[in-house]
Amino acid sequence: MKKTLIVVILFTFVSSITLAHPGKTDAEGCHNDHKTKTRHCHSTN
Repeated sequence: MKKTLIVVILFTFVSSITLAHPGKTDAEGCHNDHKTKTRHCHSTN
């Protein structure tokens, strides 16, 4: 039971990190996407 709980906690932690991407945002929550050459904004809702 303890092993399962530890695995679930680690998986949740690691998967939440992989969903995020690096990049500083400006005051509007946006930054330039260098791959697509577009401006990319993050919702604050």
